[in-house]
Amino acid sequence: VPLWDVWERFTRPLDRYKRHVTTELMPILPVGDACVVGVQSASRGSTRWNGFWKDGVIRKKRVKAVTLAWERHADASFRIVTTHHPLRVEHETAGDRGDVVRGQREALQAFAASKVDLVLYGHIHVPHAEIVREAGRAIILVMAGTSTSSRHRAGHTNSYNRIRLND
Repeated sequence: VPLWDVWERFTRPLDRYKRHVTTELMPILPVGDACVVGVQSASRGSTRWNGFWKDGVIRKKRVKAVTLAWERHADASFRIVTTHHPLRVEHETAGDRGDVVRGQREALQAFAASKVDLVLYGHIHVPHAEIVREAGRAIILVMAGTSTSSRHRAGHTNSYNRIRLND
C-alpha cells in the first residue's frame, strides 16, 4: 500500500504489489506434508490518527477464506498461516502494541479451530517468537525482524528466521 501517494493508496492500494509480486492476495502453498496459507492484512487506512497509514486488518471474509483453505487441504500435517501485520505484541516493543492487526482475536480463534500450528508475521522489524494458547490449542507465533531495512527497532540489527519442520 503506497505510503506517500495518497490518491493511489485509497483508489488502487495493492496495484504495485500485484504488478511486481503477485496478483494472488491469499496464496496457498503446499510444501511436502505442510501447507502455507497467506492472509492479506494491508489496509487503506484506519480510524487511528497516528496509525492510519500503517494499520492492518484481517477481515471476516479473509478469516473465512483461511478456514475454507484448510478444508481443501485437510491432509496437511503442519499448518502455517502468514500475514504482514502482527497478531500479538507482548515484548520489548510494547509501544508497538497499536500495530496489532484489527480482527486478531477472531483470526486466532479461527486458526485454532482450523488446527493451525504456526503463524508468521512481521511489520514491526523485531524478531520474536512465542507460544500462545487459543481455544485449548498451542499456536507458535513468530515475528520476523528485517533482513534489508535500515529501520531497526529496540536495538535489533538485520536478521532472518530459519524454521525447520521435524516429524
